[in-house]
Amino acid sequence: MDAFAMFGIVALCMAAVLFGRVRRLEKKLRRVEKKQKGGDEMSILFQQLEGCRCQLRQANGVQLPGECQILAVDEEWVKIRITNKKGQETVKLLRIEDIAEVTCL
Repeated sequence: MDAFAMFGIVALCMAAVLFGRVRRLEKKLRRVEKKQKGGDEMSILFQQLEGCRCQLRQANGVQLPGECQILAVDEEWVKIRITNKKGQETVKLLRIEDIAEVTCL
């Protein structure tokens, strides 16, 4: 093997190790950001609203059409059922951090 092949193999191994470290650091950073934003408190509040009818507005300003019912909640996601004026039902999963306002009916 010549020097360039050895250098390539070493560089590939180093890149693989660094990629794993970067992923772990990204996960830690997400947890810290979530704690700063109050993500855990929001999930607890949504768990208390489970089964309630409500209207939701997303962080980008979009009001979800129709009436929503909160079906299930975990640390990051909310499962909701949206009923429009015609009575059609749609089930959606939304990230808790993407929800700006909840109005209980």
